[in-house]
Amino acid sequence: MYAPGHITLDDQKKLPSFTNNADAIKWFKSTYGDKFIYIESDYLRDQKCYIYYLILDELAYFSGHNELKNIGRVTNPMRFLASHQKIEIFEDGHIHI
Repeated sequence: MYAPGHITLDDQKKLPSFTNNADAIKWFKSTYGDKFIYIESDYLRDQKCYIYYLILDELAYFSGHNELKNIGRVTNPMRFLASHQKIEIFEDGHIHI
């Protein structure tokens, strides 16, 4: 279960249609601001996929991230996992949440 503020299935149905990744990224950045952070990109299904996290609980996310970096584990993994939501944005504008 995610922290409050996550994108629900109903929210996903209401997302605009995007024709490319740039438009989708611009929309998410304008909608979620600094809580929408770039993580990495990779190729999935023969397309470049941009992976972002929507940060739902900043304290839990950044403390968990620091624990992973410093001690190699998270002391409260469920809180850390619920603190962010993964958003994949493909070159053609397709979104996977």
